[in-house]
Amino acid sequence: MHSQGELEELEHSFVILQLRSLQLNLRGCGLLDFDGARFLSAITGGSVFSSDVTALYLGNNMGLGHESSRIMAEMLKDKPRLLAVVNRVAKEAGWGRPMEEGRGRGISLQESFGSIVGQVVEVTVSGGKTWVDRVVAVIDAGYAVSPDGTKAQIESGIIYGLSAAMYGEITIEEGAVAQSSFADYDAIRMHDSPVIETHIINSGAEMGGAGEPGTPGVAPALANAIFDATGKRVRTLPVIKADLRSDAEASPAVAALGA
Repeated sequence: MHSQGELEELEHSFVILQLRSLQLNLRGCGLLDFDGARFLSAITGGSVFSSDVTALYLGNNMGLGHESSRIMAEMLKDKPRLLAVVNRVAKEAGWGRPMEEGRGRGISLQESFGSIVGQVVEVTVSGGKTWVDRVVAVIDAGYAVSPDGTKAQIESGIIYGLSAAMYGEITIEEGAVAQSSFADYDAIRMHDSPVIETHIINSGAEMGGAGEPGTPGVAPALANAIFDATGKRVRTLPVIKADLRSDAEASPAVAALGA
């Protein structure tokens, strides 16, 4: 167990950042800084969200290893709804279960639009490329009047957020937008969509939304999963532009073989 002093020191180091206008739309999105043990962030939603959104993002491999899930529980002991979502998403995702080399798992927790959503993303990184294999989500919206509709909203929000994080970028050439359509502005398609599992907690709290809350937690969980798989931090988006090759894969000899 951590002493109270150690927990307070951890809480101080988990810096809460106010990010300006993280835009998860066709203009792409900004990126959170996941330095060291700083895995708590606050987000404002910019043009996508109608109001400021406070989000709590929890990393899984910040020098603390999988013990971080227990530290989360200690930090959230006075926030039962948040704690219930963290525990449920960790359980459903099989948190702590060993993964094969080149695969990773990342977690996020955020509260927005009156709802709490936890997400675990699993990825495979090989040859510098990233595949999102699985996303497990848990939502507490107070009460889901239409469970199927709630699940559909969370699933679509996940695809929307993954598309922005993986591919979303608009570039300007000679004063005009270079991208014209989905031929040169990619998105998550059916063939590369991950398995998505959505679970609902009906806590009986005041009802929240389901349309937007599935989106903002995907990028942080994805970045944490990539770090878990590679040991490398993704510090700019989209992910496809990040150099995620291992040292061996990036060596001149290997590059020559692939030429």
